[in-house]
Amino acid sequence: MAVLGPNGQEMNLAEMNNATMDTLPPDAFAEATAADMLAIPADAMGGMDADMMTAMPADAMGGMNADMMTAMPPEAMQGMDADK
Repeated sequence: MAVLGPNGQEMNLAEMNNATMDTLPPDAFAEATAADMLAIPADAMGGMDADMMTAMPADAMGGMNADMMTAMPPEAMQGMDADK
């Protein structure tokens, strides 16, 4: 699937960074897959927020690694639940 930007455009995941992540709408990751997540540089996850995590399908989280989780702000973790 795709991660969609602020204008509904498909994002180039390999080029994402903190600044571009910060521009994404809350539902940007609603159609994300594990492969999508694997393509995002870990340091870009610093722009992730709780609403984005809430919208992310549980399967997509399988593409996240320890470096990504470490780079995420603590408040982004509030978007995770026991099913994810």
